[in-house]
Amino acid sequence: MPLHSTEHIEKFQTYISSYVVNGFCNSLTEVMDIKGWVRSSYLNNTITTTTLEILFPGMVATYGAGVPVDIYFELEKLGGFRVFKGNQEMKGLMTLDLQFWIAKPEGYPEYAVGLTLTDTTFGFIAPVTDMTLDLQLTKINVDHVTVTHCAWGSLSAAKIKLEINNGYRVAEPVINYFLR
Repeated sequence: MPLHSTEHIEKFQTYISSYVVNGFCNSLTEVMDIKGWVRSSYLNNTITTTTLEILFPGMVATYGAGVPVDIYFELEKLGGFRVFKGNQEMKGLMTLDLQFWIAKPEGYPEYAVGLTLTDTTFGFIAPVTDMTLDLQLTKINVDHVTVTHCAWGSLSAAKIKLEINNGYRVAEPVINYFLR
């Protein structure tokens, strides 16, 4: 929708309402599967059993230290968007399924952990600099975690939720670096 704001001197301006964003995202997740892999090798093998031990106690004891972990994700639901004029931040809700697969010496990966993150609130901005769109996350807050699979025993969903919510604050600069 065209917009003219006297607060900004840019020649081209637009206003994106939360209705437009919600409609687009709801339709997108209904007609398109948003899923894929984040391979440890994509990130110089930084996703390992050792780095995930804080989320999944017992992983190192079961699989060994420093073993690469690949993550399969599937975005189940995306919506509930709100747009804030004052800071240009957008917020939304998502439900995300995650699977953590361990590289085995025999060549076949093993399904180690499965999680569903329900009603996860996320905030982001989408600044345009020199005609390049950047996404930057400003918030992630998981409302509910369900442990759907654990190959070595049981995990505390409450502890995982707490670790994700606290860990995001530490990981935010790294995540935003990769979103550029």
